[in-house]
Amino acid sequence: MKRKNIFLLITVFIILAIFVYWLSFQKAQDDTSLTESSVPIGSQLKTFQSETLDFTVQLPENYVVDEDTTFADLKLGENIISVIRNYDPIGNGSLGEYLDYADSKNEIKSTSGKKELVINGYQAASRNEVRGGINKKAYYIYVSDVDKIVYVFSTKSESLYSDLDQIAQSFRYTP
Repeated sequence: MKRKNIFLLITVFIILAIFVYWLSFQKAQDDTSLTESSVPIGSQLKTFQSETLDFTVQLPENYVVDEDTTFADLKLGENIISVIRNYDPIGNGSLGEYLDYADSKNEIKSTSGKKELVINGYQAASRNEVRGGINKKAYYIYVSDVDKIVYVFSTKSESLYSDLDQIAQSFRYTP
């Protein structure tokens, strides 16, 4: 009887060891596939230079650009990051004053998560805002006290927020 119990215990232990080994092997395979698929498809970047809007950014390769004389739309499928070059009518060289003016004029209902930044030497700010009932993330970059130019990069697509961060932070003013 004692011998049967020991044999049974050893058998269970061996089966359990084989199962744990198999499980760890499966997990290792799953981890490898997760690592490979966690690299974004558009991880390769391309340079986009707007001749009409005087800026350059780094975009993931899979973006398509639709550019006009007053805006550029950076498209990923149906989702869009809009780039607009605005004139600062106040003209004091203060991004904060420009945002106060723009908020009142554009009826921005609320803002949150505001971060003051410097992007390639220019005053900048990022924030979440609600305009016309639509939630957006936006970057404002004040590039010229003389020309009174403010660039606005924004998207309402939450799935593009990290791309927006990367694109806006790669901004270069190229007059």
